[in-house]
Amino acid sequence: MTAVLIAYATGEGQTAKTAEAIAETLGDADLDVAIRNVAVEPEVDLRTYDAVVVGSPVNNRAHLPAVVEWIDANRDALVDRLSAFFQLSIAGVSESDWAVDSTREWVDDLVEQTGWTPDRVGDFGGALAYSQYGPVERQLFRVAAAFATGDTDTSRDYEYTDWDEVAAFAEEFAALVAAPADEDVPRAFAYEPPSAAASGPSQNRLRQVAVVAIVALVVAAIVAALYRRCSGADREAAVPTE
Repeated sequence: MTAVLIAYATGEGQTAKTAEAIAETLGDADLDVAIRNVAVEPEVDLRTYDAVVVGSPVNNRAHLPAVVEWIDANRDALVDRLSAFFQLSIAGVSESDWAVDSTREWVDDLVEQTGWTPDRVGDFGGALAYSQYGPVERQLFRVAAAFATGDTDTSRDYEYTDWDEVAAFAEEFAALVAAPADEDVPRAFAYEPPSAAASGPSQNRLRQVAVVAIVALVVAAIVAALYRRCSGADREAAVPTE
């Protein structure tokens, strides 16, 4: 039986949930699937696997360091096998040009950084777990959500993952793994390298810089407000009473 490893790291648990869903679909295709959280268990012998799926959320416009480091450490083995990559982000929910370009560029940057080119790429919506964030992080994600989804009510959590799309991604990779080398398989999730003609900062990159600058200013204002509030409370507590 063909053995497939799903290697991932997760933030608040949505990537782990997605990895489990992919594993279920691959298992239904008669593949022998193992799942590994590489942030917890990075050591793995890829010689025992015929194909690999790697997954990471996008935090602060970058994939988790544990995943990037794992890819770097196992690049040669990954290059020699059929492989796929999936990412989860809030931008993955939106169909705007800015969001589509952003999610694509994150994958392109990963490929350039690690030297590994996956055969298939899944770009999925993630989740907003406001209940798991600290005060500053909660406001940071609230600002990001205002651009991507409009879901700024921090009293509840939001899930954006399209499970039908996740299943379609896993089914296509299962077909790729099972197909003879000369057989055509669906390419809906095939990774296409960026055009060699593209050079210089894109308009999307410039928009990203502007958005990051705005978010940084908002976060700085939030931190300053929290500091003033705490300082005021300390001063009130220090006033002697008669």
